[in-house]
Amino acid sequence: MSELINKFIHQKLSIKKLDENGKEIGDQPGESFQVMFNPTHYQEKFGVDVVCKTLIDGSEYLTYKQLQDQTLEFELLFDESYVNEYVWRRLTKSFDSVATQIENFKKTTGYPLAGENKPNQVKLEWGGNNFKDERFFLQSMVLNHLIFNRSGNPIRTKANAIFRRVNTLKSEQADNSGSGSKSAPISKLELKIG
Repeated sequence: MSELINKFIHQKLSIKKLDENGKEIGDQPGESFQVMFNPTHYQEKFGVDVVCKTLIDGSEYLTYKQLQDQTLEFELLFDESYVNEYVWRRLTKSFDSVATQIENFKKTTGYPLAGENKPNQVKLEWGGNNFKDERFFLQSMVLNHLIFNRSGNPIRTKANAIFRRVNTLKSEQADNSGSGSKSAPISKLELKIG
């Protein structure tokens, strides 16, 4: 019976805090965060850095330097306008204010908290998406407060959150320490200009 019910329930985007070994810490507020409404879309960014070099004869060519970090950008909705209150309370047995939801999101991602000098590594889970086995950290977040109660407190907020893949962060730290140059296992790219 529960399998039949699960077929009709949408899987929510979950953000789970990881320890240094990449293991999930727990499901308590500040350790795990589940969105109220799934994003309507998300954006993945990939890129390549190239360097322009000039030869003795004055011609120029581009040389592959490195792969850019993968980023994921989500538009998230924090809401307490009671539009979906009945269904949400039935499913979660609770209802947090927008301020509490944002605070739990920040605790899970480690985005800037007093005394912390680095964000938490997190795992993003949402259905069968190809990023579920990667580790990310929250690079930036912009909050747009949209609807307010009589006291002036936001009751609906949209957040644009950008998560950056962790793997390439380690190679940047190695480069900054002077241990060598970054490279990726792809062949050299040269493009002559003019």
